[in-house]
Amino acid sequence: MKLSKHSLSQKFSILIFIFLFQLSKAQPCKDGNEVISTPDVVFNRYTTLNQTSLAGNSSIVVGNIFDLSASAIPGGVNNPYTTGSLSPFDLLMIIKIQGASINNTNTNLYGDITSYNGVGQYEFAEVLSISGNTITLVSPTINSYNVSSTERVQVIRIPRLNGLIVNSGASLTSLAWGVSGNIGGVVSVETSGNILNDGLITVKGKGFRGGKFDLLSGSGYGITDYINNTNFAGAEKGEGIAGFQTDYDAIGGRYCKGAPANGGGGGNAHNAAGGGGSNAGSLIGYTGNGIPDISNPTWIPIWNLESPGFSSTTSPGGGRGGYSFGNSASITSDAPGNPVWGGDSRRSEGGFGGRPLDNVSDTRLFFGGGGGAGDDDDFGGGEGGSGGGIIFLVSRGTISGTGQIVADGEKGGDAIPITFNDAPGGGGGGGSIVLLSQVSINGISISSIGGNGGNQIVPGGVECEGGGGGGGGGYIKTTTTSVLRNNNGGVNGTSNSPSVSSFPQNGATSGAVGNLVNNTAFIFDFLSVDLALAVIENTGPFCIGSIKSYTFVVSNVSECIAATNVTVTIPSPSGVSISGSSASMGTFTSPFWTIPSLAAGASATLTITGSIIATSISSTTASVRSSSTEYVLINNSVVTNSSTVSTVTINVSSSPSFFCLGSSSTLTATGALTYTWSPSALIGSSIVVSPSVNTTYTVTGTNINGCIDTKTLSVIVNALPTLTISPIFSTICVGSITTLIISGASTYTWSTGSHATNITVGPSVTSTYSVSGTNTLGCINTATALVTVNPLPALTITPTSTNVCAGNSTILSASGASSYTWNPSGIVSSSISVSPTVSTTYTVIGINAFGCISSRTITVNVNSIPTLTISPIFSSICIGSITTLLISGAATYTWSTGSNATNITVGPTVTTTYSVSGTNSNGCVNTATALVTVNALPTITISPSPIILCSGSSGVLNAIGALSYTWNPSGIISNSISVSPSVSTTYSVIGENSFGCKNTQTVNVIVNSLPSLTINPIFSSICVGSITTLLISGASTYTWSNGSNATNITVSPTVTTTYSVTGTNSVGCTNTATALVTVNNLPIVNATPISFSVCNGSATIINASGTAVSYTWNPSAVVSNSILVSPTGITVYTLSGTDINGCVNSNTTSIGIYPSSLVSISVPSNTICIGNSVTLTAIGAVSYTWIPSLLVSPSITDSPIINTTYTLNGIDINGCSNTSTTSIYVSPLPSGTFTCNLNMGCAPLKVDFLASSTSIGDTYQWEFINPLTASGNSASFIYNKDGSYDVKLTITNSLGCSATIIKTGYIIVYPQPIAQFYAVPPTNSVLDPNINFVNTSSLATSYYWDFGDPTSSFNNSTLTNPSHFYETSNLYEVNLVATSINGCSDTARIQVEITPEFVVYIPNTFTPDENNVNDIFYVYGIGIDEENYKMRIFDRWGELIYFSDVFKKGWNGIDKNDAICKQDVYTYKIEIFDYKGVKHDYVGHINLIR
Repeated sequence: MKLSKHSLSQKFSILIFIFLFQLSKAQPCKDGNEVISTPDVVFNRYTTLNQTSLAGNSSIVVGNIFDLSASAIPGGVNNPYTTGSLSPFDLLMIIKIQGASINNTNTNLYGDITSYNGVGQYEFAEVLSISGNTITLVSPTINSYNVSSTERVQVIRIPRLNGLIVNSGASLTSLAWGVSGNIGGVVSVETSGNILNDGLITVKGKGFRGGKFDLLSGSGYGITDYINNTNFAGAEKGEGIAGFQTDYDAIGGRYCKGAPANGGGGGNAHNAAGGGGSNAGSLIGYTGNGIPDISNPTWIPIWNLESPGFSSTTSPGGGRGGYSFGNSASITSDAPGNPVWGGDSRRSEGGFGGRPLDNVSDTRLFFGGGGGAGDDDDFGGGEGGSGGGIIFLVSRGTISGTGQIVADGEKGGDAIPITFNDAPGGGGGGGSIVLLSQVSINGISISSIGGNGGNQIVPGGVECEGGGGGGGGGYIKTTTTSVLRNNNGGVNGTSNSPSVSSFPQNGATSGAVGNLVNNTAFIFDFLSVDLALAVIENTGPFCIGSIKSYTFVVSNVSECIAATNVTVTIPSPSGVSISGSSASMGTFTSPFWTIPSLAAGASATLTITGSIIATSISSTTASVRSSSTEYVLINNSVVTNSSTVSTVTINVSSSPSFFCLGSSSTLTATGALTYTWSPSALIGSSIVVSPSVNTTYTVTGTNINGCIDTKTLSVIVNALPTLTISPIFSTICVGSITTLIISGASTYTWSTGSHATNITVGPSVTSTYSVSGTNTLGCINTATALVTVNPLPALTITPTSTNVCAGNSTILSASGASSYTWNPSGIVSSSISVSPTVSTTYTVIGINAFGCISSRTITVNVNSIPTLTISPIFSSICIGSITTLLISGAATYTWSTGSNATNITVGPTVTTTYSVSGTNSNGCVNTATALVTVNALPTITISPSPIILCSGSSGVLNAIGALSYTWNPSGIISNSISVSPSVSTTYSVIGENSFGCKNTQTVNVIVNSLPSLTINPIFSSICVGSITTLLISGASTYTWSNGSNATNITVSPTVTTTYSVTGTNSVGCTNTATALVTVNNLPIVNATPISFSVCNGSATIINASGTAVSYTWNPSAVVSNSILVSPTGITVYTLSGTDINGCVNSNTTSIGIYPSSLVSISVPSNTICIGNSVTLTAIGAVSYTWIPSLLVSPSITDSPIINTTYTLNGIDINGCSNTSTTSIYVSPLPSGTFTCNLNMGCAPLKVDFLASSTSIGDTYQWEFINPLTASGNSASFIYNKDGSYDVKLTITNSLGCSATIIKTGYIIVYPQPIAQFYAVPPTNSVLDPNINFVNTSSLATSYYWDFGDPTSSFNNSTLTNPSHFYETSNLYEVNLVATSINGCSDTARIQVEITPEFVVYIPNTFTPDENNVNDIFYVYGIGIDEENYKMRIFDRWGELIYFSDVFKKGWNGIDKNDAICKQDVYTYKIEIFDYKGVKHDYVGHINLIR
């Protein structure tokens, strides 16, 4: 569905100003609250659309505007409207009901929809104004609606309520479609609040009409037609979107079985039943045969006699009518159409079910189709049932209640014979229901069920006809899924003929289910708020830096609609730097103040503050908008004031502005009245300062208005240069140099005479250097630097030896310096020990006490040593074994054993390292070592677990100390074995370690016998909670299954339990025994009071129940199955019960006293104004009775005219009662009047109002076009739009009581004419500079034209449609002043343009013979850009002989070399740009004739 959007620009452009006051009051809830307490109430008003309306039309023409007035349907209960006649901002529904095109061939395709032609399209629109039967709409229409004799569109007036209640037993309905012309069938209501339906909202059978009874129709036999124009062939079809009766006649006939769109087909002759109507449904698989009933399995083969598999077929839409006339045959074997049936052979010629309709993504709504009539030729046939209508409810609150919302199809008419039997009609299709709630839908039930098919009632005999087809289910669309909804198809009718008793439907089928749309979005744009914006500002005079504040007030003066997503746009005024804001509601982020929701009647304020930063403050226009629809915009903006800012500008100077340290400067300020300086705190226009450092002075100047200006002035103090000499080295050695680096000045003079910035010196003795430096400001300073010169050290080296063996060392000693560094070792020492591996030269660097350096060198020669190798035959042995050590690599050897042999044999008892020393031929010695590892035998330990066993148990023997183990007597190879000897046994193990060494160990395992146990319980059977003792013997110590270690134990099991005990004898062997203790359950004892709490002074009964055989109560000690108690406070009662086993149990219950209810009365105020009502609300109980009214209600609303005391009796949820009273005091209303200085004039019209009243302290509130426009006893208002305006003044006294004075049509504002015109053409050339002006102004009677051509003597005109001749090309502004009969005027202006024409003329011959006639070849024309021009002349050989880029300089027949060109034909190439900048190239020939 598409809903009209509101276009404010269109609304105001077509606004009829007489409705401005109503516009300010337009609300969705304009019709107030309605309570329906009687049945069959009709709220909607209906008329037809009389003329075709195209999409985008701003108005529609209806058949009769009075049909939409409240009086069109008599009776007060039927009038929900506050205005009897249709009025601005009433809500309409426009919907196309009929006019679809269908296939009209006499085939099974008859009734297929070939074009919907817009049928089902609908929209909602609001009324702006009414003139006769023409309704101007607030917004253009969305859809096009074609109207003709067969295309029917209706327009429906919809009440706009605040809330709606339908009481139980009451109902809201519609006129039936077609009863009073082509209108009716729709119920639609819009509410801003809740819809509470405890009754019925129904359009059952209010939709398309069923096929009608047609006397003597269908007297023929054997008819198979789908369409026929005579009633001989069959019964009438049901109404649908393609029309009814005469519409069907126009396309071939209204009779027979074919289904016209969603209408049901009529039954064929002879006596076939009508088909069901339809509405929405699946668009796939339609056959017209409906849904066969196979709920009884025996019916399946009977259905399949019609055609194989027919029982499993389904068709969307309506159900099919039953078989034609038959008598008696075999229902289980004789198929339909078999002549054995007699009559019309019981053929399948019932009316087809109506076709399902396409809702096109839920944008169309339809009535349920009418069912087809049953064939009738003996006055007893049934008519088709009418389809359901349309219900469209919109609530911005909830839709709830216990009632029903119904758009069911009507049941088909039964066939009740008068003389002979006839056929029943088909059921009507279900209608359409749309429920839109912005909050929730709950409680109610919704149905759009197809009507059931009619039944054939046979009083006797064997004749049989089929039942009517069931209507198809309807369309339901809701914003929820939480309520019960039903749009099933209607059930087929039946026959009571004995011939078909085992198949009573006799060919009739049910209708299919319709369409459900769940959780649809709430989209309904007709929601109006009224926002007003005002501003309060602080006033001047202002200075730069002063605080400027604006307080904006936005109000929602709507009566019942909250404004959502309110945005106030506040552009920052120039001249103010906004620094803070404070909003009573919402958030402000410049320039937007956003408020999520502004309740009806609520206001919000925003205060913005900032500093003034410019010499003027601009005005700014703030505006307010919201996401809610709003019709009144004239108070949606406000303009702030512009202001001039007082300024003071001071100028400052210094003399001089910079100087060297110790000098002074004079500071001077001008431009203000008084001056204050800082940091000196001096006062005056000039001061003298002598700062020692750069200083910024601030002067503050104040003018006569107290405005200040501040300026700063910096005085630069130039210090003397600070010179710094940084020698690279301040101390050097003899022969070295150093660089003196100077900084701090611009130029320098050294004591050496150099003027360089840095100098390099190499003195032979210690020297002092000085420098003089001058900075950029001419200041001079000096500095000095000392360079110290030290002597070098004298070095010598003394070695202990200069020849060594490799690996040996020698000592090198140095002298002559303070510290020494040796290379290549890098050792810092006066002497070093060196062990070079090869001959090496050593250098020593010496540093004396002054850090001066010198060096010396010496060479040490190295001889090699022997390389020895020891090779043991075995490097690892066991204790007691031997090995041989083999040596090589030297000439002679000495072993650590003392042997001098080359090889030695050893047999150590422990791991031993052997060494040998070898000497080579140079006498150099080296050593080598060899390790012989001696491995110990393994030490075996056996750990038995345990070593003593009880008979039948086993133990584990674990061996450690080796790598592998072999046990005897078992031969098992493992580190542990499990043994279970029956007698004491000795075990041995052989262990081998990782070195292959072996050892042996043994252990003896001892075996003991088990104890024998006996348990004797004292009691083997007890009650839950009792005890018994278990006696044990046969061992030394015991452990019970309950953990006890006692010899005998006492137990108290809660269930029958088996106890076990483990006994241990003196040698630690154990055995077990068990005993069973049977536990009997305690009896079940329940104490159940009839009530756990009673009112004070009341009694209650406590009943005993359970499995006991006797009961005793305490504290009373009564033995009984129940007791009566009357507690005075919370009391605990104990019940004891004994069962047949003697077991006793008990239970308790508590009876309390209900607290007294605290009943109170809540009222908004105990003082009301006379004529007002007050609502008294009861608090603290669940039911209440009021005195004096005796009403039983949680709240009452009363309008007392005198001071009244109310008494409330409340009964709480426990049935206990209490009372409360309150008094209401009634105050009289104030009285007064008002006048104005001017009550008529042209818009905008400013009117000053003055009010007076009879009381002191009264307040006044004015309402002009918008509420809350002004307050106070005087007010002014500017009427910007023409019209007749009511003025409303509300006077409120000190008690808050208000009286309202309304002067209707008090202010008359004449309309401003609308000046409009256009030019024909708007642009013309200088060749035809005449412009005609077409005046399209409205509401004007005289005109004054200014054509914007002041040089013309015809620049002005008073004609209605003048023309003007412009003599020169230019852009002209044309002004039209249109004046109305009341002297009001408006101005319109447009621009017209007279453009230059572009014309070029190039001659083809010239005669340069100096007779001043045609001597020069020129280019002529108009509209030429003379600044962009090139002429080139070529001779016949293509050589350029002449060029010019000056337009007015032509060719005189002289070439570029100043030679006279001969008579000949030459070629020109000319480039020209027109006045629009477009380039044009011309190439041609010019004849030069002499």
